[in-house]
Amino acid sequence: MIIDKTKFFIPEKFTPLYYTPIYEHLECKHKLRYNQLNALLFNEQFIFFESTTCQTVANAILKKPELEWSHDDVKTFQSEEETHWKWFHALNVNAESTFYKESPFHFIEVSPKQLKTWNALTRRIDYFPLFLWIIYMQEERALYYANTMIQDSQDLEPNYVSVQKKHLDDEESHSDIISKLLEILWYKKNKLIRTVNAKLFSWIILEFFLLPKRSGMKIIDQWLAEFTELKYLRSDILCHFKKLSANMDFVASLYGKDVIPNTWDRFCQLPEFKPFLNKLTEHDYELSKVSYSS
Repeated sequence: MIIDKTKFFIPEKFTPLYYTPIYEHLECKHKLRYNQLNALLFNEQFIFFESTTCQTVANAILKKPELEWSHDDVKTFQSEEETHWKWFHALNVNAESTFYKESPFHFIEVSPKQLKTWNALTRRIDYFPLFLWIIYMQEERALYYANTMIQDSQDLEPNYVSVQKKHLDDEESHSDIISKLLEILWYKKNKLIRTVNAKLFSWIILEFFLLPKRSGMKIIDQWLAEFTELKYLRSDILCHFKKLSANMDFVASLYGKDVIPNTWDRFCQLPEFKPFLNKLTEHDYELSKVSYSS
């Protein structure tokens, strides 16, 4: 596999700096490299979810005889996710082999203690069914990202588009099995369990998967190390990144109704997710006009 480094790896709108005033003043070479570094993190996120969360949750479900009706589909889901993360890792290795000599993660930092805690929670799917929602939402985001990259394929690196096409073929069936499992493991839970899980879900997404914090700044530092003439921008970038939670174009690029329409529809029917949707939309009047069933 030969990666064409003259092309963007992902659409520009998938990168956080695109939503700041700084971006429009960058030279083409700066934008190109920033995009490529973000694509590595983009793939690492797929790798993390598909090699850890999806596998651990699937194993937990396969141990439940009362969910035997789902086991064949869950085994297929598990096998396909194992294949998928290896596709994304291969892309990263071919793009930046020096970054990935020892680990599939260069920008994502998860300590052994953090990973142990994460896996411990995901294994207890009866008590923490929120992880099914995380998987459901990530699957839907994956469909959006794949379709967008296919639409923009003329402007993007061909290998990256090719992997997204293959990813799309399998992902479309995954939401179905997760949705069926939610009917049992979420909708039949009592109000207290659902409320606590929804709060934990909200905290996880808003703390780790909204603003470009740890991993996002590692990308910036790598980028500035390669373009030392831009080092003076670091403090301004950090300042703008902190403001992105109030930038509804940026928030919508991650969790908007166009990105995760089915998740939005379902959350609007679940009162326990009202605080989460309000946090996403509190800076935008039109987006926040949603109704909730009691």
